[in-house]
Amino acid sequence: MKYFSTRNSTIKLSFEEIFFKGLASDGGLFLPENFPKLEELELKNFTKLNFQETSYEIFKMYTGDTFEKNDLKNIINKAYKSFRNPKDCRRQRVRKYFLCTITSWPDSCF
Repeated sequence: MKYFSTRNSTIKLSFEEIFFKGLASDGGLFLPENFPKLEELELKNFTKLNFQETSYEIFKMYTGDTFEKNDLKNIINKAYKSFRNPKDCRRQRVRKYFLCTITSWPDSCF
């Protein structure tokens, strides 16, 4: 997957390249060229996963082959190791969307 700058759509970089850059050289933000479309069954399967497992499934769509499978899982597990209470991420279905509400972290702005 390639990412482009919000200020110059001709700038196209891989996840690995944007990861180390942060902001685009023109000061823009990086966005993916496209957003993966998930089938209903794939979305339904997310409801059976915990937060870390769901994160892995989503992150791998955007990181491509930047990380080995176990490396990405380890990064996610370390980042969310204190994220153990299921109430920390309450998932609910709103029409055809599943939303995650984070309520107990210091930056619970979602």
